[in-house]
Amino acid sequence: MGILRIYLALCVVAAHSTRIAFWPMHTGHEAVQIFFMISGFYMELVYDKYAGVREFYTSRALRIFLPYWVVLAIVAGVSALLGWLSGNWAELAPFGHFRETNGVAGVTLAGISNVTILLQDALMFFNDSGGGRAFTSDFRAAANPLWYFLLIPQAWSISVELQFYLMVPLLAKLRDKWLVTILLLSMAARLYVYEGLGWKHDPWTSRFTPFEISFFLLGILACRFWKRRRSRFDRLAVYGESNRILRYSGIVVFCIASKLVVIGLSQWLDRAYVDLAMSASWALVLPALFSLSRKDGLDRWIGELSYPVYLVHFFIIGLLELALHQGLLNFAAEPLSRQLNPWTGTLAAVLSISVAIVLNHTVFAGLEKLRHRKIAAATPSQ
Repeated sequence: MGILRIYLALCVVAAHSTRIAFWPMHTGHEAVQIFFMISGFYMELVYDKYAGVREFYTSRALRIFLPYWVVLAIVAGVSALLGWLSGNWAELAPFGHFRETNGVAGVTLAGISNVTILLQDALMFFNDSGGGRAFTSDFRAAANPLWYFLLIPQAWSISVELQFYLMVPLLAKLRDKWLVTILLLSMAARLYVYEGLGWKHDPWTSRFTPFEISFFLLGILACRFWKRRRSRFDRLAVYGESNRILRYSGIVVFCIASKLVVIGLSQWLDRAYVDLAMSASWALVLPALFSLSRKDGLDRWIGELSYPVYLVHFFIIGLLELALHQGLLNFAAEPLSRQLNPWTGTLAAVLSISVAIVLNHTVFAGLEKLRHRKIAAATPSQ
């Protein structure tokens, strides 16, 4: 599912900048929720291959944290260099005046979260004006939200992902009926917050972990469906190997068609529910998409670019805006009000993919070898 994964990553790039295609693309929130389903699918697929829980956690931690720390160091280092040379401290700028707007404890928590990734999603729900942390139901309306201090602010979704990884050993043991029960409870809680509390907006629509767990569960159930009917899906794998161009084109066409359906239904139905239903419906096609691409080395190589693209794109957008407008680089400070150059999205996509290729074939390649050595060392010999 590499083509799908890189497409979803580019949807997030477009959501944070400007359009990068002449056709309508999925929103960033839709893309992230489909990512969550893909993650659930793959974790169900690979979990039994590990010798135990320890090996699984070690593998996931190395896979997520090592590339993240590399990009974090790049963002902090380049921001510091820019600050020293020009006085524009980029993503480090909020830390220069935190005493005026935020409390020490809150900023310290955000700093720790920058390093550990953990709780980056939770920071979206807190405002800190120096008098202590206070809950906010809408971070966009908060005067001093703590997420301003996140150097890689889009990593909130990785924080959600890590929480799911912690639950995988338990979820893998549960029968389908229990997974469905948890899924329905999650959906019911979401509906209560939407209708009962009136919070039918971001961050409740896509960043609240108890709600987002439903997408991971859909991915797990989709994988179990694939396992039970693997012999039938294997026929698709044979077809996919001999029709790569047609398969790639078909995935793109399907992505466009599904987005057009969302746009059409949104004219008649509540957009929050249309997005929810359409994102969830991807669980129906994941088994087929996986079978079509699982033996395709090129597709796998393309898919491996999605994580580094996701990590670097936000900072690259800020750098581009500095170059194109000579404006403030601190993109995290006011991401919703800035007027972006219309070429920002396209340039950000090209540069993000280019940087991802370089990182994957240099730094990340070495990190992957280290990860495999660690897992091999942690796995007891037979």
